[in-house]
Amino acid sequence: MSSQAIKYSFISYIGYIIGIISTIFLYSSELEFYGTLRYILATSLLLSSFFSLGLNATIIKLYNELTNKGFINSFICLSLIVIIVFISLNYFTFDLLKEFFFTFGGANFWNYMNFIFPIICLYSLNSVIYSFLANFYITAIPNIFDSLLPKVNMIISFIYFLYYKDACGALLLFVILSFISTVILFLFMKKKTGLSFDFNVNFWKDNSIRKEVISFSSFSILNSFLYAIITQIGMVMLGESNDLKINGIYAVIYSIIGLINIPLLAVSKSSTPLISDFIDNENIRDLNSFYKKTSLSLFFIGSFLFLIIATNFDSFFSILNKGELVGHFNIICILGLALMIDLLTGINSNIINRSKHYKINTAFIIITALISLTVSFLLIIYYKLGIMGVAISTFISMLVFNGLKLFFNYKFLKIHPFSKKMLPILISIILVLFVSQNFIFFNKFYFLFINSISIIFLYGIINYCYKIIPIKDIYKFNNKT
Repeated sequence: MSSQAIKYSFISYIGYIIGIISTIFLYSSELEFYGTLRYILATSLLLSSFFSLGLNATIIKLYNELTNKGFINSFICLSLIVIIVFISLNYFTFDLLKEFFFTFGGANFWNYMNFIFPIICLYSLNSVIYSFLANFYITAIPNIFDSLLPKVNMIISFIYFLYYKDACGALLLFVILSFISTVILFLFMKKKTGLSFDFNVNFWKDNSIRKEVISFSSFSILNSFLYAIITQIGMVMLGESNDLKINGIYAVIYSIIGLINIPLLAVSKSSTPLISDFIDNENIRDLNSFYKKTSLSLFFIGSFLFLIIATNFDSFFSILNKGELVGHFNIICILGLALMIDLLTGINSNIINRSKHYKINTAFIIITALISLTVSFLLIIYYKLGIMGVAISTFISMLVFNGLKLFFNYKFLKIHPFSKKMLPILISIILVLFVSQNFIFFNKFYFLFINSISIIFLYGIINYCYKIIPIKDIYKFNNKT
């Protein structure tokens, strides 16, 4: 693993730790403001996937050709300008038509659009800068701006709100801090890449480049926007149809349960070169073996984290006197199972993306986005199921998206992630969830301790019997190094 990759991973994990600690001890103290902030961020992420115009992906795709023809500086500069102008025009158009559209609903969007559009612009600009720096294999420092600084900015803005009780001032502070971060990121990019200001439009006169920019940018907009619908539409609809405090409760639950997905991020990044090697050499047998091993390990670790979180959640927040976060066991289980589907199917996305059938992912994204949009509307807007509606919608989206990829890999490559060793893990999940809900323990501290020790002991026995995580081999390796 390169030093950039190691630094990238380290920064990501620091970001996760800061996010979890601040969620538990800071954001949970003012759920309505946290819900407001998370609604604004989810809406901004959703719309920035469209307003970035696919230029972030196009920069990576056409970098070599643009560089060889001497157009790279002008393309980067004009991409940034086009995004700013395009978003500004849309903002003024939306502002003029606000009263007309307000009658159709979406009150929170219109109430907070003065904060949403600047953040959309900053997210879009950042995505272009990240992509340009990636061509120089500079990923660690940009990840500070992507994974670390936004969390720091949120903490500062939240503390401001707690102290002054001024929501608009706190949101404005967040926008200002985000703007400063983007300016610093731009200056860093300019220094590292030697970018010079060039607004020449000659690259647009090159027929081959123009066609590729239009074609690939359109394809990228479709992919990124539809994927953003899958991941963000629940939070956006929940914010539009409920009190934003409900959004805050959901955001806290999802942030904490999202911890179980961290192992997948690490495996996904580190496994890509190996998967490419298997596919390039048509070594399907070893690919299938690797697929099973990674899925088993991810399912083992993920289910362990899930049980620790799900069974201790109520007791933990009861001890902290956070009554509004207690009593959501069913929602935690549904969200946890949704994420474990992702872990169980493991690296199926990586396999498809590295194969000659990579374009099929777009079809899967379209299908899943349409289902996600429909189910979210029915459950959240029409039936008004609130957090439960978002949880069910997330579960269905994960099930459909991973199910399609699972079927494709089995149909065309004859590989799947399942093995007999998953059975004791599955039985353990059911057993622990059942016992934890039927075991009455009046002292929350004792329950936390005994419950956690019991789960650790149970998973230790499973690992000892089935050698899922080779602890002895890891120990020997660490001693040698």
